[in-house]
Amino acid sequence: MSLLEQVHQDIVKAMKERDEARLSTLRLLKAAFETARSQGGRSGPLDADEEIALVRRLLKQRKEAAEAFRKGGAEDRALSEEAEARLLGAYLPPDISREEIEAAITDVAREVGASAPRDLGRVMGPVMARFKGRADGQTVRELVKQHLETL
Repeated sequence: MSLLEQVHQDIVKAMKERDEARLSTLRLLKAAFETARSQGGRSGPLDADEEIALVRRLLKQRKEAAEAFRKGGAEDRALSEEAEARLLGAYLPPDISREEIEAAITDVAREVGASAPRDLGRVMGPVMARFKGRADGQTVRELVKQHLETL
């Protein structure tokens, strides 16, 4: 079952349970899927990697919005954004472990001949390509940076 199909089933369930907060977030997610599918003249559905990347993007937006609302003194809006982020996070596969990321960084750094922190970009691209949206970019960046500083 695709992620879009799962979201559709969850929308129906939220409607039956009259869970307005959950329903609103799920409708937002479904609309984002439909928008992404229709952009660029696509004729078919999104593939699994594209669906996950879209959910990650929405999750990141919610986290950033919560932080901005909190800085602006709108605690209730920040809590609402965080609740949406938790719901969106449930549609993501578990993140890759830190050890797996570190092993991939070591392999890629060796492959590309990285020798200093200036090689961050040369290592980041291939590492992120290996995980295809299953790893948080900020976490990977921090780990790559740490690895390159020890060389």
